[in-house]
Amino acid sequence: MKFIKFIKFAILLPIILLLGCKKEEAILESETPPKYFYLVTVDQPNALKLFNLLNLKIENEDVFYSVNKAKLGEISQITEYRGFIYIFQKNAHRLTIVSADDLLLLKNLEWNEDSRQPSSITFANATTGFISFSDTSLVEVLDLTNFQIAQKIPTPSPISFLESVEQYVVGLSPLANEITIIDSRTYSVVKTIKTSDYPFSANYNPDKKTLFVLCAGEGKFDSTKPKTPSKIGLYEPPNFTNIIETIINIGSISSTEIVPTGIVSYGKYFGYIPTLSGLLRFSLSNPNQIQRYIAGEFYFSMLDFKREWLIALSKSNDQTYLYLINPLNAAVISRHLINQAVLLAFPK
Repeated sequence: MKFIKFIKFAILLPIILLLGCKKEEAILESETPPKYFYLVTVDQPNALKLFNLLNLKIENEDVFYSVNKAKLGEISQITEYRGFIYIFQKNAHRLTIVSADDLLLLKNLEWNEDSRQPSSITFANATTGFISFSDTSLVEVLDLTNFQIAQKIPTPSPISFLESVEQYVVGLSPLANEITIIDSRTYSVVKTIKTSDYPFSANYNPDKKTLFVLCAGEGKFDSTKPKTPSKIGLYEPPNFTNIIETIINIGSISSTEIVPTGIVSYGKYFGYIPTLSGLLRFSLSNPNQIQRYIAGEFYFSMLDFKREWLIALSKSNDQTYLYLINPLNAAVISRHLINQAVLLAFPK
């Protein structure tokens, strides 16, 4: 049940676009996957397991504890930026910062006093990060030179997801159906935009100079509400004009039944949406051109910028498939079956 709960709250074309790409799920044998991943699993959600992808074995049940002799809280998401890893423990009201090389603890940011739940972080530049909270209408500015909170920015509503877009920080508020635009130079809210139902994930594509916003629709994470369609919205900075909004449709599955879990784009051609009905692929030039690329219950995805790979997880009973995909041409590099229910995976 914990695995299902995580999926519900989880921290991607037509024939012309397929020319020059491999067949669906074709494996590229020439590309070598990373040897190690950090895994967070259902049975130990507060541990970082070291997983050897080559032999599919756990080599360390909790690397963080081995290094620091301390336990993490329940891990909700992981982000890396410029040699540091940021480990979110939303329910413990904590954000832990460690060295990416060896997981050595550098700083714990705590919000126990007012029980705030950190929800997202984005980085405007090499010295400035922005942290949002899913239960508080506030964004805090993190000085990356000393990991101290330098500023607090009131927002119209609580923000669950942040994305950097040029000099702006974009925040998504699913319950308010709002996008908040913050100027990272003045630390002030400059615009608020109403969206379709439940905006919860976004991705800025610098090649297209476009922000892609994914709206799950109502009734996907709250069964008391009537279901509404899932949609993709396209916004152009600096005014963030909504230039396109398209309903997500795939074959016989209604857009009101599609449960998306994130959105990723990379390069000039493809975007990806993991859903509980499969991994979807769409054209960045025309998001109406969308298809189910790989079948399965996909609940997690991330871009590995070091290797320029898309990492995606799909559920299979109490097991997990880990996919490595080339996001530029949509070819599957490899697929691995992990004999555990994995909440999230992060390349070492």
